[in-house]
Amino acid sequence: TFLAVGTLFSRTIFFGGGYHNYDCSGDVLKSYEKVGIQLSDLIPPGSTIYWNGGNSAVPLLYLKDIHIFAPQINSDYTFRLDGDPDKLFRYGFWNEQLAYQWADEADFILSEERRFTSWLENLADENGFQKVAETDPALPCRDDSNILVFQRK
Repeated sequence: TFLAVGTLFSRTIFFGGGYHNYDCSGDVLKSYEKVGIQLSDLIPPGSTIYWNGGNSAVPLLYLKDIHIFAPQINSDYTFRLDGDPDKLFRYGFWNEQLAYQWADEADFILSEERRFTSWLENLADENGFQKVAETDPALPCRDDSNILVFQRK
């Protein structure tokens, strides 16, 4: 009985959890390709990129000969609140101290709009960046998934 009731009600919002990003009917790969092409038109080869683009770094694949800070590829999953920056970096992690160091070394900051919070805005201001462009949304079902492009002044 429990299994039958659970199966019947699993498609409801209460038991099924409602709408999720993975329910999007848009063409995500085409969106990533479009955003990647837009970024490749803006960012010259050899640039150093500070990445805060969310759960997928696919748009970076369209950029030629860029330098990235590899621990940022996994976003918040590899972020640590504290620790020795050298040890963190060696094991693929990063923290706020590394974030500021990397922003100081970067030519561009790329951030998904919904992830561009006050601390990153302050980091961009303190390191002399200005917004130069904004891409189309990287995820077709999420209006705030466009990538903000900041270039060092």
